[in-house]
Amino acid sequence: MFGGTGDSSAVGVVLRVAVLTTPSAFTGNACLAQRIKSFVEAGVGATDGSDEERAGHKALECVVLSHTSYQTPRDLDLDCERRKIKALIGIHAYRSGRLLQGSRIPYLIVLGGTDTTIFLQSAQHVDVMRAAIHGARELVCFASWMATTMEQAIGSIPCPVTIIPQGISSKLEVTPTYEPAFHLRKRDWIVIYDAR
Repeated sequence: MFGGTGDSSAVGVVLRVAVLTTPSAFTGNACLAQRIKSFVEAGVGATDGSDEERAGHKALECVVLSHTSYQTPRDLDLDCERRKIKALIGIHAYRSGRLLQGSRIPYLIVLGGTDTTIFLQSAQHVDVMRAAIHGARELVCFASWMATTMEQAIGSIPCPVTIIPQGISSKLEVTPTYEPAFHLRKRDWIVIYDAR
């Protein structure tokens, strides 16, 4: 998705990508948007396109956009054209999907938990999510059950689905060294958060 423009004369071009999400700060969506932005700008996942296309890019640049800033898909398309955005990442099949469906700009959707637990209860929301997913280049889910649930609701998912777990599970051997320092018992869980 983040491959080149196809124009080999565009040496030194900055490829601009946008993450479309909710505007609320200090939420899971805001954290996810910032993580995606960091990964995009670091070039993580920029594997599509030929070597020549990737070599023509000086950098990947990413901006975070609020879906509440746009009334229609056309508003989003026009703003992206003005900003020279070449790819979109929409967080939530419904919230971002209502603006992404029919977009001229290639996009992928990150399926949110709200999509599979709340928005599936409304036929209108399901129709929007179906149209958005059917136009997506890829669907990213945090667990396989999310993809299965969505597929059962919309009939099919024609684009590739990638499962990226949100967290990891790890067994930590609690030794006498750790117990007093962290007040741990043998069955306690440790959550490690990377705040970079």
